[in-house]
Amino acid sequence: MGDVNFDLILHRLNEISESQKTSLIQLAKMEQRLSKVDLLTETVSDIKDWKKDIQDTISQSELRELKMWKNNVMEVISPKQLDELLNDIEKLKTFKTQSTMIWIVVQGIITILLAISIFIK
Repeated sequence: MGDVNFDLILHRLNEISESQKTSLIQLAKMEQRLSKVDLLTETVSDIKDWKKDIQDTISQSELRELKMWKNNVMEVISPKQLDELLNDIEKLKTFKTQSTMIWIVVQGIITILLAISIFIK
């Protein structure tokens, strides 16, 4: 009976040892995956920082360009003159539309009158 218990204990210890080896292998794999995740997290963080820096740089350069453009426009025309110019442009667009419509109506009337005069003859 002592041998049976000893063999049983030895067998159980071997099972525990195998289970421990498997657990250690799985733990090593998990640590590798975790290090890869950490690396990916750092990479994503670096990319986000790079993106923010680029956006800040672009925003600042665009802002500088807009300020320069505004100053150049202000040297050429004042805001009041610009408003008057835009109003004049709108009036011209309206006039163009109205004159085109009048021309189309007149052409239509002339065409109808010519058709009637040809039909009456």
